[in-house]
Amino acid sequence: MNGHILLVEADEVLGQVMRELLEREGYHISRAGNLTEALKRIRINSCGAMIVDLDTVPTSDLLMNIVGTRRLPPRSVVYVSVQPPDVSEEDSMALWTRQPEQRPRWVRKPFRNEDLLAVVREILSKSSQTVAQ
Repeated sequence: MNGHILLVEADEVLGQVMRELLEREGYHISRAGNLTEALKRIRINSCGAMIVDLDTVPTSDLLMNIVGTRRLPPRSVVYVSVQPPDVSEEDSMALWTRQPEQRPRWVRKPFRNEDLLAVVREILSKSSQTVAQ
């Protein structure tokens, strides 16, 4: 299992809180303040999951680029936001497929720590099962 998580969070305080929560659980965390930085980091190091705060990091074609690199399957992305992610039907069809197990996950803010951790555990568990097969 790749316990490395890329956390894309522009808010320093929330980013630090999320980082500490995940590190206490034994995960290795890399931080990026925006999607451009995230793309650079993901090209250098692989990660098992990526958490993107859509309330502080504006979405763009870069997000599709990151997921489209095949270095990170869509199912490994967790969106944290007050509202569900705004993803066009075209993008969903083209990149994320209609297979529910391939779609990114969404955790509504404010969230309980355990809710975020449960999603991360599930993603990393499925990722390790895929590698083992």
